[in-house]
Amino acid sequence: MGYATKAVRGAASLSAAAFGQQFTLLLANIVLARILTKSDFETVALVVAIMTLLDVFAELGVSVALVRQKTLEEKTLGAAFTATISSTLFISSTIFFSSNILGGFFNSSILPDLLKIAAFSFIFKGIMLSTGVYFYEI
Repeated sequence: MGYATKAVRGAASLSAAAFGQQFTLLLANIVLARILTKSDFETVALVVAIMTLLDVFAELGVSVALVRQKTLEEKTLGAAFTATISSTLFISSTIFFSSNILGGFFNSSILPDLLKIAAFSFIFKGIMLSTGVYFYEI
């Protein structure tokens, strides 16, 4: 199988996965919009927006840096693992400890609790990202 065929198949599978993910998110938003009140839905949307914004900083471009390396040493993979875990722990703790401030700023009593749950789940995102760096050697 040539590179062009692999590239087309890879692009098609990535496109299908992205479409499926967006469609699932759309369905979830429709269900949430029907179940929650307007103010609760706005609060959930705010948490999703904050987490999406901070998601950009979680990986720190580690995957791009690893892909560009011709050979990967254990030391490089360890540094990537440490950087990813450290950044997500820092972001999670920042979200957790600033949740009350953000709740007061947006005048929402439920926002601090939602942000604390999101901060806890963000730790697992870091674990998933950091364990993924070991697959770049394949």
